[in-house]
Amino acid sequence: MAYFEVEDLVSYYGKVEVVSHVSITAEAGETVALLGRNGAGKSALMRTIMGLSPPLRQSGRVRLDGRDITGLPPHRIARLGISLAPDDHRIFPHLTVEENLILAQKLTHRDRQPRSLDEVYDAFPLVSELRARNGGVLSGGEKKLVAIARAMIQRPAIIMLDETSEGLSPVMVNQLVQVIKRLQAERITLLTADQNLRFCSKIAERGYVLERGRVQFKGSIREFWEKVEADQMSLMH
Repeated sequence: MAYFEVEDLVSYYGKVEVVSHVSITAEAGETVALLGRNGAGKSALMRTIMGLSPPLRQSGRVRLDGRDITGLPPHRIARLGISLAPDDHRIFPHLTVEENLILAQKLTHRDRQPRSLDEVYDAFPLVSELRARNGGVLSGGEKKLVAIARAMIQRPAIIMLDETSEGLSPVMVNQLVQVIKRLQAERITLLTADQNLRFCSKIAERGYVLERGRVQFKGSIREFWEKVEADQMSLMH
C-alpha cells in the first residue's frame, strides 16, 4: 500500500462533477505532479483531499499511511500532517510576512512541534528578506514562496502546492525549484498541481494528467514529455 492513496474519488461543486473517479498514489518523500489546463480539476482534487468540498456530494477513499481520512474536516486533516498551499495564497495582507509565519506557528496543533522562524528563513532566504513587508504589497511569486514557507513551518508530512509556477518569472521559477528541492531533501511528500510541463520535469519523476476531472495519463514525466513531442510531430505531417 502506498503512503498516500486516493482511490476512485468523486466530488461535486453544486451539481457539477469536478473530480471524476480519480485514483492517485504517492510514496513517502516522493514528489508527484498533477498536470492539466485551468479547469482540468487539479484544484478541485486538492480541495477534496483537504476536506474543503461539500461532503454530501463526495465518494471514494483517501488514505494516509494506511489510515482512512475520507470526509474528515479540514482541521483534522491538517492535524494529521497534510497542508495545502492554495493558488490564491491566502496571505493576510495587513500582517507582515513574519507575522503571517508566527500566526501559522501558533495555529499548529499541539501534536506537532512547529519549526522556528530561523529554520524557515534558512530554507527560504528570500522570505527572510521579506519578513518586514506587509502581505498586501508582495508580488504573486513572493506570495507563493511565503505560502509554502507557512505550510512548511507546521512540519507537515505532505504539502499540496496548487498552481505552483503559474504567473512567475523565470528567475522566480528557478528560486521555487530550489525551495522544492530543499523540501525534497527533508523527505516531505509533495503533490504539485501545475500546467508547466517543463517546470514539473525539474522537480518530479512521475505524474498524472487531468482533463475535465479525470485522469487521462499516468506515468513518468519523461514518458509524457515523449508523448507530447510525438503528438506534436504527428500534427506537422
